[in-house]
Amino acid sequence: MSDFTPTKPTDWLDPLWVEHYENIIENKLCPIGIGFSEHMTFFLSESGGFYGGYDDYFCLIGNDVESALQNLFFEHDFTQLEK
Repeated sequence: MSDFTPTKPTDWLDPLWVEHYENIIENKLCPIGIGFSEHMTFFLSESGGFYGGYDDYFCLIGNDVESALQNLFFEHDFTQLEK
């Protein structure tokens, strides 16, 4: 189940992980929700990309919100990103 309440992940989100993710994509991120039993935090980048992160796992879910929601709910084909 996914929950797109932006304040929810900020209660436990480690800013060092956010900084690490931002370094990978070279773009600022804003937390927008959680999913996968509250293990993954969802982010929207300044450029419009939709990402997911859980500790050292970081992935692109979609290049925009529409494609991300399609992928998140139906396709489940995330692209793992590393640096």
